[in-house]
Amino acid sequence: MTTRADVETELVARLSGLLTAVSMATTTAGANASLNASIGWAVRIVGGSVASIGSVTNDDIATVPAASLDTFLDLAEYRTRLTIDGNFAKVDTKVGDVEVKYGQLRRGNERAIARLEAMYGAAYGLTVQAAGLTAGTLDLGFGAIV
Repeated sequence: MTTRADVETELVARLSGLLTAVSMATTTAGANASLNASIGWAVRIVGGSVASIGSVTNDDIATVPAASLDTFLDLAEYRTRLTIDGNFAKVDTKVGDVEVKYGQLRRGNERAIARLEAMYGAAYGLTVQAAGLTAGTLDLGFGAIV
């Protein structure tokens, strides 16, 4: 059975540099508060359930269908990247000859988000709207406007 700690280990392996850059936790003991919302969202998107949105547990992870585990992990990564982007407060700095370009890191994350949206849309039948990934689309039937 996949545990919360297993999920955190996978997410931190994929995103540790970015998590560190925005001062989000990189612990993998099964109670990383920085990853809680992303993990809970991904559980719900793949059809699982979460008893408490404030604390996703091993029992909640167990509701993820086995056939959806990879989708779940990918969506948790996607949502964590969105959270990272929202937490980016650092700017490029230069003191003397020392220059740190956080903007490059942020732009790289934004490009990865766009790439993941396209990839997950194709792989999982999800579409991207202003609020992020959603399942399905809504056609208002307006047709072409001339």
